[in-house]
Amino acid sequence: MMLDDEDVVAVCRIGLFQNLSPKDIMFLVRVSHTVMAEEGATVISQNSVGDFFYIIVEGLLRIRINVDGKSIVVAYLTRGQYVGEKAIMDGSRRGATVEAARESRLVRVPGFTFRRIMSRPENRGAFERVNQMRLKSNARLGAKAS
Repeated sequence: MMLDDEDVVAVCRIGLFQNLSPKDIMFLVRVSHTVMAEEGATVISQNSVGDFFYIIVEGLLRIRINVDGKSIVVAYLTRGQYVGEKAIMDGSRRGATVEAARESRLVRVPGFTFRRIMSRPENRGAFERVNQMRLKSNARLGAKAS
């Protein structure tokens, strides 16, 4: 489904995209789609290939990691937050499973487009800052789980 006005506003408001040029924002909007995730639906599977970046327009996503055969909830994400950037940028496998904790409306950005735009020198710094914050947060979670 094509993006509506609310979806476009969601794309423009996320911090990761604050310094993108209007041309880059418009390109992201043109190639992105809105998807609905029913409650309980898996949006991203741990260890899968990073093919899409998701922005939450409405709803709630639950983040789970599988550790020693146990599924552990590590976070919840809501309106205005996003998920999926690290595997796309690093070319690594997904580090967690993301599922809809309730019905959720998401903007789905193709990974190749996201990587192309965010890899440019003028945009890479925003990704690096977010990545460092998430690494610190994940390290704290790992310390608490031990």
